[in-house]
Amino acid sequence: MANEEFLVFDPALRPDLADIYDRSKVSDPRERVLYRERHFAQAGEITEGLSIEARKRTNIGNMVAHDGDRIKGCDVIVDPLTGATTIAAGEVYVRGDVRPVGSAAFVGLPIVGDVVVGVRVLSTVITHEDDASLLGLHEEAIVSFGEPGAAREVLSLSWGWDGDGEVGDLYRVYQIRNGFVVDQTPPPSLAGFNAAIAPYDYDAHENYIARGCRVTPLGLSAGKQWFSIEEGTANILGYKRTRNTATRFGQTEEPDILNIASEPHTFDDGGTGTAVITLNRTPINSVATVIITKEVTETVVRGGVANTSDLLGHTSVVSVSLVKQGATTYASPASYTLCK
Repeated sequence: MANEEFLVFDPALRPDLADIYDRSKVSDPRERVLYRERHFAQAGEITEGLSIEARKRTNIGNMVAHDGDRIKGCDVIVDPLTGATTIAAGEVYVRGDVRPVGSAAFVGLPIVGDVVVGVRVLSTVITHEDDASLLGLHEEAIVSFGEPGAAREVLSLSWGWDGDGEVGDLYRVYQIRNGFVVDQTPPPSLAGFNAAIAPYDYDAHENYIARGCRVTPLGLSAGKQWFSIEEGTANILGYKRTRNTATRFGQTEEPDILNIASEPHTFDDGGTGTAVITLNRTPINSVATVIITKEVTETVVRGGVANTSDLLGHTSVVSVSLVKQGATTYASPASYTLCK
């Protein structure tokens, strides 16, 4: 049948609700439903009209908040050693409305890697068979009194995480990384307002710490440099990020390697034959070449012709510190020069 595309519920799954239609599910966005005089009203028209209004409400709400924004309560505590997690009751914005959610506790959440903790939305349809108050109420309306009326859809929220295997759409409220909650900024945290303010805050101040967040190095372990970051609040890319507990952060050690062409030092052994040389740049990853400049004394027989060169017995001479014959000491460049 052509009208099957407008069905809200699968007749195979809910044969008792196989007569509920909603044209807004497959039609182009429509502004409103116009009811006409001298025409029969259709239940599908009422459902379509309500769906159009729900869509508008959700679109406007999403300009202020995003699915998963905390509005009230919902404080979380995570044990970074065991993964035991406790979440308080509160209110969360989901699907265009602020909805209540009860408390919850999880045992053994993964403490390595990222875990998404949020609310799962479950849809339940209630009919007159579930709730007798949905039968016609007005006794003088003979046709409808005591007769089945419209069904009701109820959305309920429960806490879950992305590896629990439960049914229902999951909307992220918290991101847990290596056993610590990434952001615990208290409500109200309205994403739409924050998105509008963030560029101005970042352009004026860039990233900055509002309070706490002091970093303490813990040392190298298993190839990583570990740091302790105390609790506090920081504005990152214009968004406020809050942590109520200190966290540990490990960064794989990847030093920046720089080639040093040369670093001259004087060998001062004090007559012992060995010396400790203190480097200007440490630590050293590897030594590629060591160039040693040694001071030696050499006797050269001078030729008899003026303004000529005499060969030295050693190659790669860096400098000549003294030229002397008997009691006479010659100065450079008046008496000699080193030709390279």
